[in-house]
Amino acid sequence: MKRKTRYSHYPPRSRDIGEKILDKINNFISQSHYDIHLNFKILAPYILVTASILVSHLIFHSSDLLILISYIVLIPIFSILKFDGRIPIGYAILLLITAAALLSTGNENLANQVAIYAYWLLVVGVACLTIEYIREERKKKDTSKYSRE
Repeated sequence: MKRKTRYSHYPPRSRDIGEKILDKINNFISQSHYDIHLNFKILAPYILVTASILVSHLIFHSSDLLILISYIVLIPIFSILKFDGRIPIGYAILLLITAAALLSTGNENLANQVAIYAYWLLVVGVACLTIEYIREERKKKDTSKYSRE
């Protein structure tokens, strides 16, 4: 009679590629000549979203396709590195408030452009949150499968 085991005989899962990348970046930062030791995982999503807004406004302001690409690139970055998907949504809300303020001052063209950036950030945020939700559901499904055995 064969005995059923709860655990697999395979070696434990290695760390995700996102964790490996962040560890290497944190090691690089901590080995730098500066005494400032900032956790890259905390600052990176804010820097990436801010950079995407600045690049899309200052460099790609005339091409809608390049603006789209500059925001859509954030989805795989946020998914692989497991950054919080609410960050782009927070930026989108701030941009919508900024667009309302710009519209009240009479700068309609800039307000429209800022509202478009907010829309793309909402798309990025919802996509990232959807990916996080799917991951959590798969994880719950896997743990419930092992607990039944």
